[in-house]
Amino acid sequence: MRVETGCFRVKEGRDGSTVYLHRLTSDPQSRTSIPPAGGIEPQRADADTLNEIYSAFLAQLTLGKAHRENLVARGLSDEAIDRNGYKTLPIGGRTRIAAELRERFGDKVLRVPGFVVKEGDNGRYVTVRGPAGMVVPVRDPASRIVALKVRRDGPTDAGSRYVYVSSNGHGGPGPGPLSTFPWERQRSPKPCG
Repeated sequence: MRVETGCFRVKEGRDGSTVYLHRLTSDPQSRTSIPPAGGIEPQRADADTLNEIYSAFLAQLTLGKAHRENLVARGLSDEAIDRNGYKTLPIGGRTRIAAELRERFGDKVLRVPGFVVKEGDNGRYVTVRGPAGMVVPVRDPASRIVALKVRRDGPTDAGSRYVYVSSNGHGGPGPGPLSTFPWERQRSPKPCG
């Protein structure tokens, strides 16, 4: 049944028809219900939630050609690069992705480091912090993605070239204490003889 009344968004379907999107829960989530900035920082989400939301976020990103070439030059195979989930964090498009993830997961995204509420010309919105660069998923011993690290593009004036995606200082949680687990490095076999 195609009903416009009560929909939260109208878009064009694959066949060119008009599609009305409705929420199936009684808990509407709209731009007007974005929690206020400041106050007590929300508790960081548990590892399963972090993995679920970070995986959905990474699925929306691609790996740029320059970043792939850099990883291959470091000895990783294309299969290892894809399996490890390296992606490129662009400058633009983050707000759209964050809005889609907030629609899907609700306010849980605000408990995930990197997702922040900002104030803009059109009001408050959710977006993702972090410098543009190559995203390195940080995994726990159970292979869950529990943090994102970014290798910054271009020269760095100060600090590390690698930084964690965080909401610290913007009303959200930081990445928390993390143990480092070695990334899989799969070198291509060298020809014999």
